[in-house]
Amino acid sequence: MKRVPHLNAAIIAMGVLVMSLAGFSCYSQSLEQRYVNALAPLDLPQTINGSALQGAALARPDLLPVYGSSEMIFNDSPYKAEKLFATYPTGFTIINVAQAGASSLTMAQDLAALGPALQGKKVVVSITPMLFTFGVLPEEYYAGNYSRLHAYGLIFSPELSLELKSAAAGRMLAHPKTLENDPFFEFTLSHMTDTKIQSRLFYVIMWPLGELQTEMMRLQDHAEVVRYVWGHRLNPNVARLPQEIDWAGDLSTALTEQKLSTLSNAYGIEDPIWNSTQIRYMALPLAPGSGDAAFLRFLQDAKEWPDFKILLDVLQELGPGP
Repeated sequence: MKRVPHLNAAIIAMGVLVMSLAGFSCYSQSLEQRYVNALAPLDLPQTINGSALQGAALARPDLLPVYGSSEMIFNDSPYKAEKLFATYPTGFTIINVAQAGASSLTMAQDLAALGPALQGKKVVVSITPMLFTFGVLPEEYYAGNYSRLHAYGLIFSPELSLELKSAAAGRMLAHPKTLENDPFFEFTLSHMTDTKIQSRLFYVIMWPLGELQTEMMRLQDHAEVVRYVWGHRLNPNVARLPQEIDWAGDLSTALTEQKLSTLSNAYGIEDPIWNSTQIRYMALPLAPGSGDAAFLRFLQDAKEWPDFKILLDVLQELGPGP
């Protein structure tokens, strides 16, 4: 009986902790909603690695999340979406969730981590064709874009089917470097790829622990965004200059500029790239069709295809808007 007061105190302390965390979560989401338009163009690491800002953007009718790879960030052109729509000319702008080397699997994790927030929303997904010419995606590509929060968000998602999560687990296990310091997650993934009853039971047992870890990472994500907002003077009222876009005129100007910057070759490749040592081999004469067999072999064997299917399945099961 003497231990009952201590038990009551522990229960009260736990209740206070849960309420405090819930209160912080509500506060941080309110702060993110207020400042997400000001944070959208800043190219913050937390935009890529976290889910808080992506979720806040989905809740805004004037922000469109764009997922992609190097094709979305390296071309410094006035026609880039983030520049063309910077001042909300047609009522919206984009939030760029693109990073060099991003593949279908990492984008699937990004979107899966958003969960129900994705339902009925619009997103843009850009896939680099080059990824489908790799037999195996270079490990540094996947590791450089790996987010533990996003990976956990997919595997422990209550909204996604077990079949989809099992397929994703198999593909994640193909990148062991990202799992070296996470034995719990590696153990979970290895059992998810096994269809035996005991392996499924292990996943059921692991799920509460995984979900708890995911929620803790979400809180850390919110904390990083709050810390950034508190540490910088941001004006939540961003500039908006409504105007009509002359699509035909912009297209004509862009084509003219492209031609003027590709005078060194007949392939439409920018002069600085063409003149670089990395691409000069393209000028060598090759017999027509001599590289077809190798190209088709790489294309057919590319591991990007099953990853692309995982991405499409995530989008289908979470149900973003058309």
